[in-house]
Amino acid sequence: MIIKTTKPVQKLFDTQGIGLPDFANPFACWHAMLFTLNHRKVLLLTHNESLYSVVINGVTKKEMSTSFDRIRERLKLQLMYDEFPMEQIAEMLRYSEHFSIFKSSNKSVMSSMNSFVNKIKMIVHREGECNEVKLSHILNRTPLKRYEFDTPTELLEMTLSTILFLDENGH
Repeated sequence: MIIKTTKPVQKLFDTQGIGLPDFANPFACWHAMLFTLNHRKVLLLTHNESLYSVVINGVTKKEMSTSFDRIRERLKLQLMYDEFPMEQIAEMLRYSEHFSIFKSSNKSVMSSMNSFVNKIKMIVHREGECNEVKLSHILNRTPLKRYEFDTPTELLEMTLSTILFLDENGH
């Protein structure tokens, strides 16, 4: 998994992000953003191609040594909650076996993430405390105008189906 981060997230991971190489697999790219919700740090992880997002509550600098395991487990849980087929979950997790941190460069994804943060805050304000799985599920079921009103879940499912089809046919 390639994680493009903002400076606050780089500090949390205790790393200096570098520019992403041109040969990087775009399917493996995610953006990470840190924000505060109810006095707790929250990590928003968003897939670059589909804007599929995973909310991770209560991240601390102290736990960063195990954070990649937590990210991988949260991603798996979210994909299962959103009812992805097991072969698609396995494919996504295959791309998440190793982690690399790079500087954020995609202003379009960051803009979408800012909108997601506002939506999360609105949902929590309206409904009270929501768990991270439910928040992520709501975000991922929201139609996106820039993608002709497909949802991030639908976009990720289409992408994973294409990758699996290409793999099966030797491409």
